[in-house]
Amino acid sequence: MPHAKDLPSILDEMTADLVLNREDGAITVLHDRPFDDVLLAFEYSQKHGTLLFRFQNKEQFFGMALFDEFAEFMRNNEIISVLQIDMNTHKVIEGLEVPLKVV
Repeated sequence: MPHAKDLPSILDEMTADLVLNREDGAITVLHDRPFDDVLLAFEYSQKHGTLLFRFQNKEQFFGMALFDEFAEFMRNNEIISVLQIDMNTHKVIEGLEVPLKVV
């Protein structure tokens, strides 16, 4: 896994948030702009607390360390839901489920 400081952050390009659902244990990434590449998978490093977005032609980190409660959710999931939302209406524009690998 590349080092987080060596790759750009998703947060440098768009507004994004990571939502943990305590009722069902699900993880959702909300973002306000379309990705400029095909999102293939996520990879979470327990050691570094980093969430890597693996695109078809590049890799980017979420942009902040995710430990403690985030780590527990990552260990207990194999999928992250990803929703692009309209920030004015709060309606979903596009959604997909993306595999998660924990290393």
